[in-house]
Amino acid sequence: MINKTLKSERIKKFKLVEIPDVYDDDIWVKTILEKVKFDTVFTMNKWVKRCFEKFNIPVKKHPKFGNISASRIRKRMREGKEWENLVSKEVAKIIKRHKI
Repeated sequence: MINKTLKSERIKKFKLVEIPDVYDDDIWVKTILEKVKFDTVFTMNKWVKRCFEKFNIPVKKHPKFGNISASRIRKRMREGKEWENLVSKEVAKIIKRHKI
């Protein structure tokens, strides 16, 4: 979904990296640091913030995009309410195609 949305927006300079889910905070961060070079983490997640700060990596809050949240979108889908306007056209197509 991310890949298709970025391409549809004609954003060409991006790289998606798969990170395995591990149940150890330190191993998780070390795995990310081995695969990707960056100097700052942007997140609104307190756990992610704590994990990276432990490794002395600066963490900043990213701007919130309206009051969009995945929980709100899923709730609207369950209730049969309008949700397509809360996601990109590409994401809406994928969700409808796969009946997610």
